[in-house]
Amino acid sequence: MKRTIVFKTNSFPNISETFIVSNIVEAIKYGYEVKIIVDAINAKTNTSQPDLLAKYDLLDKVSKFENRITIRNSIKSEDKETKIDENFEPETYISKLK
Repeated sequence: MKRTIVFKTNSFPNISETFIVSNIVEAIKYGYEVKIIVDAINAKTNTSQPDLLAKYDLLDKVSKFENRITIRNSIKSEDKETKIDENFEPETYISKLK
């Protein structure tokens, strides 16, 4: 089974993305499946490294992050059923963890 690394950034591609693209490319070279999660997908011309984006198909690995998750099912454990909040907001949850 191939291991996966997820990179989360505000937007992609970016002119100033040298560091993030280098890390993504190295992960691919080491055999990882890569997913790039962004808040905004920029035009493919908005890059300082068009050759690397093309060579490693980086734009095909980009998904837009939807900041609201709706869960309609329950999680059943061995001894009880746990209801999930249907309007779960990960950003609120993460801020509570800090």
